[in-house]
Amino acid sequence: MFEIGQQVVCINDDWTKIPISLLKIEGSLPFKNQILTIKDIKKFPKHNDALGLSFNEIYVSWKSVYSGEGFWNATHFRPVKKTDISIFTEMLNKVNDGQHLVSV
Repeated sequence: MFEIGQQVVCINDDWTKIPISLLKIEGSLPFKNQILTIKDIKKFPKHNDALGLSFNEIYVSWKSVYSGEGFWNATHFRPVKKTDISIFTEMLNKVNDGQHLVSV
């Protein structure tokens, strides 16, 4: 579902379930509707194989239990939906060329 380089959007910025020992975080937290680019993906066997994502736009240093870069629970993100407006552009071009879209 996720791949490195893919853009995702944060859909849940409730980070209150982070264990109390990890709350000494340096850096910023992902916020709702923020679009981020996946830098790395990691499974966490000690947490039921939970999928974690790290991002190019956010660097977090976990200062207590873990060292290194932070990974965020993948359930808080979804892929960015690419919008294709080509059908609407085509309709507009036909109207501008004097063609009618609906027969009367």
